[in-house]
Amino acid sequence: MKLHSISIAAVALLALWTAPMFAGVSSKEMDRFERSGQVLQDMIDAPDKGIPKGMLDHARCLAVVPSLKKGAFGFGGRFGYGFVTCRRSMKGSWGPVSSFKIAGGNAGFHIGSESVDVVLLFVHQRGTEKLLADQFSLGGDTPVSAGPLGGTASSGTSIALHSEIYSYARSRGSFTDIALEGARMYQDGEVNKDLYGREIKAADILVNPKVAMPDGAAHMIGVLNKYSPRARNVKK
Repeated sequence: MKLHSISIAAVALLALWTAPMFAGVSSKEMDRFERSGQVLQDMIDAPDKGIPKGMLDHARCLAVVPSLKKGAFGFGGRFGYGFVTCRRSMKGSWGPVSSFKIAGGNAGFHIGSESVDVVLLFVHQRGTEKLLADQFSLGGDTPVSAGPLGGTASSGTSIALHSEIYSYARSRGSFTDIALEGARMYQDGEVNKDLYGREIKAADILVNPKVAMPDGAAHMIGVLNKYSPRARNVKK
């Protein structure tokens, strides 16, 4: 009986000691990680009309928003939370994730679409540098264009990239257009603090990683490393 009591106490002490290591990542963030991975899987695997491997191979960084929603009561605007990751040394495998949010701008949804899943490919150096700022506006001096689908860019070697960012949006299982001009991307420092246990700059996550990959990001990053483990067509 005495040994049994000691064992229970030891287990309880171990639980208290290890809990802080994982307490910062909320169930909401874990769910967003999982949905982000599923969005990428679905958009890349979509028959004949998915995100082409050639476009993925062009990307230096990639952002995913699982469910970008219309503003309240349908009066313009949009908002959503997501994760962004950049390639190690901008050419290698995909590195740790940084949390962000999108807000503002015009609705730009098709009629009947209350929310869409969005993927953004950052293909030029200037676009990726924007990700290091606390916030920046999409459109204007940071042009966003709809990305080509399926076989139109399967190899990627001959794609003429005129925009810094290419967008893909999907609603109810079908790709759709979305206007992101005027929306702003904000660094979500609070979530990053939860993920990494301290305040940290975006550059220390995305460019020169000083943190390990959060456990929750395994699915999302695994999908990207499966389909595009290294950049082959990175533009300056």
